[in-house]
Amino acid sequence: MQVFVNIYKRKQASGRVTWMVRWKDSTSGAWIARAAGNTRQEALLLQGRIRDSLYRGENPLANEEKARQVVPTIEDLIHLY
Repeated sequence: MQVFVNIYKRKQASGRVTWMVRWKDSTSGAWIARAAGNTRQEALLLQGRIRDSLYRGENPLANEEKARQVVPTIEDLIHLY
């Protein structure tokens, strides 16, 4: 199984530099990119975590999806009150 994960710098219009981590989704074949931080070391740490998740056959975005489920939507808040 090949896992393609790489990091790169992205320069914004304001001049600020953000490091990105990009990998290829094994099911859809689409490239997925996430901001990793302001330094190369932060990007390397995230790259390692993503690579580890992919090798184990897990979804690297599982934590993000769980966080979205915990945060209530505006509709949920309206029904609550």
